[in-house]
Amino acid sequence: YSSSVFDASESIEPAAPGDWSNYARAAIQALNNDMDMSGAPGMDVLITSDLPAASGLSSSTAVVIATALAYLSCSDRPLIDDADRTTLAHTLAIGERFIGTQSGGMDQAAILLGKENHALKIDFDPLHYEPIAIPDDFSIVVCNSGVIANKGGSAQSAYNRGPALCGLVRALVEHHAQQEFGDEIEFATLGEIWSGPLCLTHNEAAELFEGAITQERYSISEVAAALALDEKSVHEQWLAGTPNVEDGLPLQAWSRHQYQEFRRVERARDALLCADGPAAGQLMTESHKSCALDLGVSTPELDALVDAAMKCGALGARLTGAGFGGCTVNLVQKDHTQTFREAVWNHHFANGPGKAAGFESPEDAIFEVIASNGATYL
Repeated sequence: YSSSVFDASESIEPAAPGDWSNYARAAIQALNNDMDMSGAPGMDVLITSDLPAASGLSSSTAVVIATALAYLSCSDRPLIDDADRTTLAHTLAIGERFIGTQSGGMDQAAILLGKENHALKIDFDPLHYEPIAIPDDFSIVVCNSGVIANKGGSAQSAYNRGPALCGLVRALVEHHAQQEFGDEIEFATLGEIWSGPLCLTHNEAAELFEGAITQERYSISEVAAALALDEKSVHEQWLAGTPNVEDGLPLQAWSRHQYQEFRRVERARDALLCADGPAAGQLMTESHKSCALDLGVSTPELDALVDAAMKCGALGARLTGAGFGGCTVNLVQKDHTQTFREAVWNHHFANGPGKAAGFESPEDAIFEVIASNGATYL
């Protein structure tokens, strides 16, 4: 990657779309805007990494956070406690949208709030997290499909379509709830359907989603009619900057994924607490199927890799990151880890559909990962 130079300010000029330095620029601008960094010194930064680029393993957010930590350190304002880290995770989640991707905050929270040998159950609005111990007899193995997933470049418009559709789902469910329970019902986020004033069970929430979105696809005119708005308002409020969908918006599938995935996350937490690997793994695999069929963010290569993992003994497998390429994450019995890696290499990469990825050895494509403490200073 080539070097990049820019001035630190509250309104930094972006580099060309897809340029790596936009992630560093995002970090500096976010801190300048939200944390009063007046008087902060400039800095020369050298970045090195062993993460494969554009593979869905949060390498872009890692650049954002590493740059932010360096900037805070150079300004003699290092992070002190979890409250600092939570605030920074929220600030950088919003700040990363500088690059044009309407991303959430999971990557930032995972990188800054991680706890050794623990998974994190992350909730938002406000951001909070619950560390869940990963049982000693499980390992987490990542498999790289070799398909580039550049959400800051070529995949950006497809990625941004997701938050837009989620926004429409929220609005339709809110409108339906107001008809059922009264105009005072409001959901600022999808999560409030469960945590808000109605205090719904999972089954009741599912019924609310299904009652609000009754057909597979909606035209913009049908959405406008359902929300009692005009088409221009619908487009400006939710769909500006997203690609047009001539055959309609797949709102029913996106709706189904939201309420089913919410429940899967809750059940996965319970499964890990009970050290129930098969249950946790099944939920992972169900999640991948929903990402593929309902969200449409998987690829044939990712689907083949999940299939290979399950045939080679994984307890569960799913795509990780935003999709559109990148990696799968797999839950494997600890004493089966090496056997699993060899089997996936032989079945998928050496002699199967993954051969086209061009990896030369198992170490290039398949590796165990270990949950560590959050990013910090050396």
